Amino acid sequence: MGLLVDIREQWAAFLQNDADAAAFFNPDPETSIVPIPILTEKLGTIEQALNEAKTKTGLHVIILTVSAGKAKNPGGSLWFEEIKAVARVTENPKLNKLTGVCASDCAEAIAWFTRNFKVNSTSPMKLENILLAPVKEGVAYDVIFNLSTGLTSIPVRSVINPNPNPT
Repeated sequence: MGLLVDIREQWAAFLQNDADAAAFFNPDPETSIVPIPILTEKLGTIEQALNEAKTKTGLHVIILTVSAGKAKNPGGSLWFEEIKAVARVTENPKLNKLTGVCASDCAEAIAWFTRNFKVNSTSPMKLENILLAPVKEGVAYDVIFNLSTGLTSIPVRSVINPNPNPT
């Protein structure tokens, strides 16, 4: 995977698997509290998953990497001083009856739990803002983080053919 994909996937996995964060986003199935879906751009059926999250829970999170700037090339590596990573929390208040949390509370929880997360175990994510995001329906908040990290080896293309039997 590439650097930006790694950031998204590691962050989403952290929110879903860290003991404290998981208790918030994926509560015990014995309770009547519905888990809050955390999706990434890499998910093969992102459109289907978004539609399902919108209709089932009325609240979901999408993890995005929106920019990589101030690039440097120290010692043959590729380093970015300013990578913006965003968790967008979107809520349809009419449908959000079973999660027990609203979009702004979910955004604050992401900010709280992410303060303990480091990409590749070395690059901490620094909270920049929680902003109201423009959406057509409902309400959304962007939880915006900044981090610095880079590539130290050449990118490699996957050898897996997504269509092994072309016609």
